Amino acid sequence: MYYRSRENRKSGLSFHQIWMMWFHRTEYLVRLGVMRSIPELKRQVDRLESLLEAEDGRFTRKLNHPYFTRWGGYTGLSLEPDWRNSKRRVYDLTFRSILILHNYES
Repeated sequence: MYYRSRENRKSGLSFHQIWMMWFHRTEYLVRLGVMRSIPELKRQVDRLESLLEAEDGRFTRKLNHPYFTRWGGYTGLSLEPDWRNSKRRVYDLTFRSILILHNYES
């Protein structure tokens, strides 16, 4: 997926930062409808779908970045009030993943 690209490994960004940027970018691009026209982006959506299928429809990767846990005018889009409970983290990231897949199919 996005975090595996050679450029990102060289960037020095953390695993969490890369996922945060991937979700942020993908949520916007899928809403714009450009995901299908770019083969690499289509492959990333396919990999996200496979990742969810392998985890019984849930996004269970342990991510921790302020983007996911806060809400603000310019950054951060927290869907759950906090991530202290691991279920809330899974709910938040699963919802984002399903929203991406839904908008991709629309």
